[in-house]
Amino acid sequence: LLSIKHGGKDEKMKTKRLWFFIPPIAVGLLFAFVGIPFYDNMMLWCNNSARYWPEVPVIVSIIMATVIMGDVCYHVYKKTRITRRYSSRGSRLSLSVFRQACWFTGAFYITWLP
Repeated sequence: LLSIKHGGKDEKMKTKRLWFFIPPIAVGLLFAFVGIPFYDNMMLWCNNSARYWPEVPVIVSIIMATVIMGDVCYHVYKKTRITRRYSSRGSRLSLSVFRQACWFTGAFYITWLP
């Protein structure tokens, strides 16, 4: 999203790379440590036995990934619609970006079947 839509340069992203890794790890550790009292034995594996709150981060991440991929697809579609008269590759590019976004978000939906 940063490089496609907002035109982020690789050099600028390399300097801020640490900020893309630390917050997700910190939030994941926070949820893991807060959930320790709720873990229960499920015969073959351990599972969080709380009723609904373990599902909230998963649902939020799936929704965020879907919205971001939709935004990227729409941005590429707008750009290819503008440049369509100059090139025939534009429609194929937006279709390939859409397919890749569907595969990416589809993996979330397939692995998390409620």
